[in-house]
Formats: sequence, structure tokens, C-alpha cells
Amino acid sequence: MRALAQRDFRRVVFLGAGGLKGIATEAALKMLELTAGQVDCHAESPLGFRHGPKSMLDESTLVILLQSNDGYCRRYDDDLLEELRRDGTTEWISCPAELVDGSGLEDAWLALHYIVFAQLLAFYKSLALGITPDNPCPTGEVNRVVQGVTIHPFSAGRSVDLRHRHRRHQDRVCLFRRRPE
Repeated sequence: MRALAQRDFRRVVFLGAGGLKGIATEAALKMLELTAGQVDCHAESPLGFRHGPKSMLDESTLVILLQSNDGYCRRYDDDLLEELRRDGTTEWISCPAELVDGSGLEDAWLALHYIVFAQLLAFYKSLALGITPDNPCPTGEVNRVVQGVTIHPFSAGRSVDLRHRHRRHQDRVCLFRRRPE
């Protein structure tokens, strides 16, 4: 992993399907944070990546494919991996599944392996760039504790219905309920 972080990539895209898309997003955020914005970071689903974001690939782009253990999703992951290797736009394609033994794990458990991989990769990239990971933005652009945000009152028992639509996927409804204090 240190060798991967030593490569001279200036852009990274993390790809993950289903629940692994959230891990891809967190991985991109961590890389962006620990490299103080010196590495341009993106997150996308493997299918969504083909709809335009793929055009961002060049010789300075690292692609991290968080492969799913779900048989159906994995087929799309494998198709994209083959396509990227065939296109040759970037030489730097990494699949953490090749580095961690997640065989047989459901994606929810595999995600734990992937997030550790992403955190360590960001840590080592920070060091490779000469940045202190404990304080990547000493000038204060990014703080460990979010500052300047007003927390507005939220009435107990109120439900919030959030609907998310993703390309070619069914609507998913998440209900969040704050517990009474």
C-alpha cells in the first residue's frame, strides 16, 4: 500500500456499487482531507462512472475499484475492470479485494476492509506529499471539528422522509427518527 501511495497520481477515483458507493465517497473525502486538496478526489458507482466521469481518466489518475462480493454487482465490476485495462488510459488501477481476504463476506462486512484500506492509503499519500496527517491543513481551511455551523432545533418524534434516486435504480426511502432525550 505504501508503494501505491508513492506513485505520482494527482487524481483518484473510488468506485463502489450499492453500499460500497458510500465507502467510495468516504474514501474520496478522506484522501482529499489528508492530502490538503493536493489530490483531486471523486467517488462514483461503476455503472455511473461510464456515463461521463470516465472522461476524467488520464495518466495521473489512480482508479480504486471496491469490488462487490454480490454476484450480480461483481459482474459489472469485472466488466469495468476489464474495460479500463483494455483502454489503457491509466496504468494505475487497484482493487483492494486483491489485497484483503474478503472472500465469502457480504458487502457490509467487506466494507470494513475497504475503509481501512482507504484510510491507510490516504495516510501514506499524505506522508508521500510531505504533509502531516494529524494536521493536513495547518492554515485552518479544514478543521477536525466543524465550526461555524448552526445546529437548528429538531422536535423529538418528528420523522424526516428522504428520497434518493440513483441512475437506473429504484427509489430508496430512508426514515430517520431522532430518539426523545
